[in-house]
Amino acid sequence: MADWLLSTWDAVTGPLRWPLDAEKRVFWAYLLGAAALAALVYVAQRRRGGLLRYVFARRVWLHPSARLDYALLLAKALLRALLLGPLTVSALGVAVAVFSALDRAFGAPAAPPLGRLAADALYTVTLFLAWDASRWWLHRLLHRVPFLWEFHKVHHSAEVMTPLTVYRSHPVEDVLFSLRGALVTGAVTGVFHYFFRGQVTAWDVLGVNGIMVAFNALGANLRHSHVWLSYGPVVEHVLISPAQHQIHHSVEPEHYERNYGSCLAIWDWLGGSLHVTRGRLRLRFGLRAEDRNHSPHRLGSALLGPLAALWGRLRQSVSR
Repeated sequence: MADWLLSTWDAVTGPLRWPLDAEKRVFWAYLLGAAALAALVYVAQRRRGGLLRYVFARRVWLHPSARLDYALLLAKALLRALLLGPLTVSALGVAVAVFSALDRAFGAPAAPPLGRLAADALYTVTLFLAWDASRWWLHRLLHRVPFLWEFHKVHHSAEVMTPLTVYRSHPVEDVLFSLRGALVTGAVTGVFHYFFRGQVTAWDVLGVNGIMVAFNALGANLRHSHVWLSYGPVVEHVLISPAQHQIHHSVEPEHYERNYGSCLAIWDWLGGSLHVTRGRLRLRFGLRAEDRNHSPHRLGSALLGPLAALWGRLRQSVSR
């Protein structure tokens, strides 16, 4: 009993340690990079009223919508500890399964097709591209598949955004993204370890894919914020800017189903969902009243509202 209580307490308080974990978006170095970029935006836009008031605006950080972000973060940590642990899939387990299946089907390859340096570079880039493309694909499905959209509405109901809004999501959505990550990472790793017989390693910084570290350090936390940072229409055909993701959260009809990408904009470009910025916009975030299935300010509503909406959809489809 004591061990269970200790492990549960450790899981619930885990988010408080995320600023020390380089795998988390809110790692202190990533937040520092975002703050530095926000300061440059403040100067470039010739804003007044003080830098700290601009970055830590009370109307944003203390908004009822932002307070739900914080509550969801802790509530989901508790749910993971109590209920969702058995639903996780190990990327290592997937990698071993893929490696073993290839080995049984084809036997060991004659020799590694590339040298170690080239193999590590190819593995790093392939893992990043597969990770980013799969996030785009799942994100698109969350918008376009009606029953998945019911869960994703929790994220889009945010009326203001802070870096913690990235964690404003329903537990069902978290399970889907966790499963996606394990399957993609495991599959790519298994294939590379089959061809290179375990002699391949991703280039990493602090144990994290080096490309993702660069992305997170260069302003990823501004994607969910009130700081408008555009890369311009040319670069935004390749990289998703913070401004583009803010457009994704806009309530304006012309912005619906745009900019699903996480890092790269090329998936939206190829998929016809790219929206580049051409000048600064004043955006309103959140859901239209007719799209809401929960209160954007209440924890219980955010957790149970999507389930109730899904039940309503099922009953309606059965009664037809």
